[in-house]
Amino acid sequence: MALTAVFAQTEEEPDWRMELPRHEFGVGIGDPAIALLYRPSIFELPYDAYTPDDWFLDNKYYHGAYYATCPLTFHYMYRVAKFLWLGFDFSYMGVYAKRYGAADDVQIGWMNEHYLTLMPKIRFSYFNRKYLTMYSGISTGVTVGLIESESPAGFMSVRVRPAVQATFYGISVGKNWYGFAEVGCGYNGFIRTGFGCHFNKKQSSNQ
Repeated sequence: MALTAVFAQTEEEPDWRMELPRHEFGVGIGDPAIALLYRPSIFELPYDAYTPDDWFLDNKYYHGAYYATCPLTFHYMYRVAKFLWLGFDFSYMGVYAKRYGAADDVQIGWMNEHYLTLMPKIRFSYFNRKYLTMYSGISTGVTVGLIESESPAGFMSVRVRPAVQATFYGISVGKNWYGFAEVGCGYNGFIRTGFGCHFNKKQSSNQ
């Protein structure tokens, strides 16, 4: 009877380290809507980047529409405990615009912005199954922006800003290979989706 009880307990309460993935790699894509709000230059007058002698150039040209790539992301997570993960997010987003002469509307140059974001991340998975995980999390770190322009006042500058991403709701489906979708707010956008792979930590036979 004692052996039966031990066997039943093992069946009902398996070691989570044997059943659930420990390592996670993933790539994804988010929407750029919220990320555009964090662009430093969107709130700054163009001549802020020029020398004092060039400030008058501001009224001789204008920027056309801004075009942005979706945030392209990469992440790694390690499961510290059944409900707790630690890792990081890395992402890239580009913003592009053309410059036109104010007098004749002819293109006279361009401005490109490239943003690289690195954020340590903590995740809480409140529903854990072999093929399904539901979670929330928070990431915070820095964004490095490279801003470059050509004509009529070419320049290049580097700016560093704090970055944050809150994941309100996330779901991951799959075992070795998985797909995921997240709803949140921050540098990775309101919505992010992608795929990745899981790796399980090997356990010794006596564990």
